Amino acid sequence: MPNPHPAGTVTIPGLMAEAQAAQKAGEAARAARLYEQVLERRPDHAGAWLARIEIALGRGKARRARKLCEAALANCPGHRVAIGTKRARALEAGGARPEALALLEALSEEAADDVPLAATLAGMRHRAGNLDGAFDMYGRVLDLRPDHPGAWLARIEIALARGQAARALELIEAALPLLPGQARALEIKRVRALDAEGRLSEALDRLAPLRAGAPGDLPLALLEAGLMRRTGDLAGAEAAYARVLERDPGQAGAWLGRIDIAQTAGDPDRARALAEAGVQACPDHLALIARRAGLLVHMGQSGAAIAQLEAALETRPGELRLMLELARAELAAGRAAAAGARYAACLEAAPENAQARLGLAEAHEAQGAPDKGLAVLADHMGDGPAPGLKAAELMGQAGQVAGRAALLDRLAGMAPRMSEPELLRLFKLGEQADHAGAALAVVHSLDQRARISPLLAQFLMTRARVIVPPDRARALQAALESRLPPSRVPEFRAVSAALFSGPEEALAQARADLPGPRDTQGAALIGERLLDAGHPRLGFRYLRACVARWPAAPHLRRQFLRACIETGQLAAGHAWLDRLETRDPDLDTGPERMALMTQEGRLEETRTLAEARAAQGLRTLSPRQFLDLALALGDLEASARAAQEVQREPGAGRQNAAHFSTTLHGAQFNELRLYHAARDHALQAGEPEAEVEARLARDFFFPAKRIVAAHADRFGPRPDSRPAPGSDESVPRQIFQYWNSPAVPEEVGALMQSWRDAPGFEHHLYDRARALAFLRKAFGTGHARAFQLANSPAEECDFLRLCLLYKHGGIYADADDRLTGDAGALIAEGPGLILAREPWGAVANNVIVAPQGHPLLLWALEAAGRSLLARENDGTWFKTGPGLVTRAVASWLAEAGPAAERGLTLLSLPQLRAHVHPHVRLGYKSSGSYWNARDAHAPGALVSALSGLTPHGGNNSND
Repeated sequence: MPNPHPAGTVTIPGLMAEAQAAQKAGEAARAARLYEQVLERRPDHAGAWLARIEIALGRGKARRARKLCEAALANCPGHRVAIGTKRARALEAGGARPEALALLEALSEEAADDVPLAATLAGMRHRAGNLDGAFDMYGRVLDLRPDHPGAWLARIEIALARGQAARALELIEAALPLLPGQARALEIKRVRALDAEGRLSEALDRLAPLRAGAPGDLPLALLEAGLMRRTGDLAGAEAAYARVLERDPGQAGAWLGRIDIAQTAGDPDRARALAEAGVQACPDHLALIARRAGLLVHMGQSGAAIAQLEAALETRPGELRLMLELARAELAAGRAAAAGARYAACLEAAPENAQARLGLAEAHEAQGAPDKGLAVLADHMGDGPAPGLKAAELMGQAGQVAGRAALLDRLAGMAPRMSEPELLRLFKLGEQADHAGAALAVVHSLDQRARISPLLAQFLMTRARVIVPPDRARALQAALESRLPPSRVPEFRAVSAALFSGPEEALAQARADLPGPRDTQGAALIGERLLDAGHPRLGFRYLRACVARWPAAPHLRRQFLRACIETGQLAAGHAWLDRLETRDPDLDTGPERMALMTQEGRLEETRTLAEARAAQGLRTLSPRQFLDLALALGDLEASARAAQEVQREPGAGRQNAAHFSTTLHGAQFNELRLYHAARDHALQAGEPEAEVEARLARDFFFPAKRIVAAHADRFGPRPDSRPAPGSDESVPRQIFQYWNSPAVPEEVGALMQSWRDAPGFEHHLYDRARALAFLRKAFGTGHARAFQLANSPAEECDFLRLCLLYKHGGIYADADDRLTGDAGALIAEGPGLILAREPWGAVANNVIVAPQGHPLLLWALEAAGRSLLARENDGTWFKTGPGLVTRAVASWLAEAGPAAERGLTLLSLPQLRAHVHPHVRLGYKSSGSYWNARDAHAPGALVSALSGLTPHGGNNSND
């Protein structure tokens, strides 16, 4: 340590020069001692004070810096602005950012032309997330000093953060002449802006000379690898990341990039292995630790993620990021109370942490306490999109309609700086609240963006298919497609093809865009399209091979489970889950088990398991699924609780939230209430319970369903008991279908062709005119009048099928059902009338196999005719659909006596699916002409805005 200078041997300017040289050389302690010597000689030397404060700030000593600021202000009152600027920085470093910002804002009003003050205030606003305020303040800095490099670079960064790549490019062009020394930094930002614009090839071209000039620059190598990944060159990106890691295994960005590639390819096992390797190479990198935990949650192993994060926190107690990640994992696992307590602890440790505050509100929401969640966000709804959106969702659940409308007004103004998932939430909130301005703001924001998320593009395409004319919807498809990452375009094209032309076209499109070999994303897409198009057995075989190759891919697991259900191979589904649990004991297969159990009709077991999981804080059924169970079990109290939860769901939608009673769930709940009231009244009057049930089953679905369930086991398929052809109860070999207009859509015609081609059967297609002619001739004007009073084509064909089958006998099949087997084998399933019983207990009416003149059909058509003629306002499902057929079956069982077993066969849905693929997902159901498109209305401004989106210049086809 050098001795202090002898008194009188050095001047203050000399000491200052020596101190500044030491400071520049990184000798902070020596520089501080020299500045202290200056202040001993001249206590009012502002430069020495400011330098000492800067050294303390640079060494992370915020408290020391604040004390120095107080001393400096006492000795140098004329330098209040400069010292106050340093004090604000010290306050921020000490965790008091709001106080620091208030101080800077006050000083700025006094010294509007002070460049360091303006730059510090801009930077602090930037770090606080106030991008608009920061951008404006950086603009003031540039007004005062046009060549300020930090202000230019920060404004460009803010434009990129807002998703305004075109604006960023404009700023880069303006900055280049003023900042010749920053040409390289500006060129790197240009590459990033071109990337954000979707101009990936151009970005790579711009990056090439930068890479050539600095081949060893790892950040540039990482940027290049990221660009290659986004062009869809996953193999090239993987190789580039691997080269970076060969040179420096501690480059966490390269590990994260490789994990992203594995996830993009839909290979979670590989992603998890890379995350483990990354954590081994970078054991202190919190982003990698968090990513590893996030992958486990995504794979359905929340318990394992929680255990890993708890272990990481043992070596890093109080590490905020790990605590937040642990709370997220607990929330994903259904442990809302534990997650809430942890978020509260995070918020106590860091009162300004927005993630902790938002997480606490979500934990309250998960526990059914939206008011508590709102209280957490009360003073922070305007802090940014995330808290505002969550508050709007909670207001909807809490019934705060007026407050939500005002908040949506503010959120609409924030749309330009929202992420794509946030924009999707805003659009849905706007629809739910009938707030057209929110949805419009989303579309206008998208018009300024070069890249959007596939999820948002698919949602908007689905919505537009309902409200936008077909020609303009096609133009919108091109506009959205141009904004997608190239690797996700095939998926979007398949979705669009399904919306416009149906599942067969979507399958053809997917096969054309995704030639083998496929990754898990492509495999899941092909499997889903096979199932949608009515090829369940082929889909099952294909997906079984896929899950054997990629057992950890959740999206493949979901599709394979669907294939098990649609082919009736429920035992195969359970066996497959057993194998998964053996392979990975941490995997939670409870939700999948409950899905299979529901299809097996094990409803009480399913509810018991679901409630037990909820009590343990595990992921369980949604409120809507709990409502389905409660309704199927006829439990009025549980249905009332679940109905309230359904209406409060964040994504409930306008129809469920405001008009729940008009939905099928609402109608079923109302009917259950009426039935219970009628039953209680009859029992109190002394009527025997068995007689009450039999009587009420004629008018109410729920007692009818119970009667059918009590007899169902006796009426399964009995091929050996089928009457011989030609006897009185044999089924004529003819097939009936209905389409209300003579012109049948091409995709519907393709399904009808599967029935038309059934060997040995006559096919009869009725339109509205032919139906009326048949009814007048066969039944008279009353039945024709009932048909004419139907509220929809669905009610028309429900009534017509009963009349046709009673008069002629044969098979009736809905227009959206595909014959996948042999129609003769369907008839051979059993004697008499053949119907299918759904897992929830209702008797379906989409496919009916009937002998001529069956009395059950007579009961049903007479009941339907009375309801239609009376203009009853019951929903279609009850009036003419499965609700009616279930009541008809129950009433006939009560009257048929010993003849019942020869006159009725009840198939399970999987047994029906051995012959028929029901309810194929056809494109016409997505259009505004579909009778059940309740949301086909939309503000004209929204329709115009969606129609006006045009393809972006950086079209992905060029990349």
